[in-house]
Amino acid sequence: MIDTVSLFGSLGASDHNMLKWNVKLSPRTTTSKRSSFDYSKADFDAIRHALREIQWSDVLHGDANEQWITFSTSVVTVTEIGTETAIFLQNRTEP
Repeated sequence: MIDTVSLFGSLGASDHNMLKWNVKLSPRTTTSKRSSFDYSKADFDAIRHALREIQWSDVLHGDANEQWITFSTSVVTVTEIGTETAIFLQNRTEP
């Protein structure tokens, strides 16, 4: 990784020495895909209608955690139906 280290004199009146070295890197580029809802193309009227059709008092049972899981799953399911999914590619360079 570091090939050679060169010693230069001190900087000004400092008692510290300056060092110079070269670092050899082989960066690796990876591409990752992630999907996300494209809300610019969403059918919000259809989403609102579908959420209104759910009988929440019939589907929300149990403690707050169970109700939250049911509620959030329902919202995501309805959103998936009324919204297109976009795929995003991201390039990442790592040393």
